[in-house]
Amino acid sequence: MPDTEKLARIFNIFHDGTIHEATQHGRDLTLQISCLYLAERINPEFDKFYLKLTEVSTFRFDAWDTPDKSDIPLPISPTEIGAAKLEILSAEVKGDEVFVTCNQANSAAIYAGGEIVINCEQFQLYDQSMAETSIEILIPIWEKVWAEWKSKN
Repeated sequence: MPDTEKLARIFNIFHDGTIHEATQHGRDLTLQISCLYLAERINPEFDKFYLKLTEVSTFRFDAWDTPDKSDIPLPISPTEIGAAKLEILSAEVKGDEVFVTCNQANSAAIYAGGEIVINCEQFQLYDQSMAETSIEILIPIWEKVWAEWKSKN
């Protein structure tokens, strides 16, 4: 699976998770993603993951709708995008970019959601203790969580 496909799959696994922070260091960017239902399966005290994007050439937010007036402007910088606390819905690859579809729950914002567009050279995924993890570790956890959810509904 190409890296862009893996990155999109990671965001799809984090469905219903929330990006809580984006920290930029040069061309690298680290996203703090809360996803309790997955994190607590790794350690009951965990509630988040860290996704480090290396050599980022694109990281922007494209809003779905932007009415004229609002108390909260569109997030433009990586820090603002992280602070917007966008809820992850899904992701897909278009060309060499990953498009992460997100909801915005804050009713004071001028947008209901949109897409975070990402292009980076590499990425690493870490659990809350900053131990490196991988999509191969998360997939069976995610499958078990959703199988349990489906059996209850």
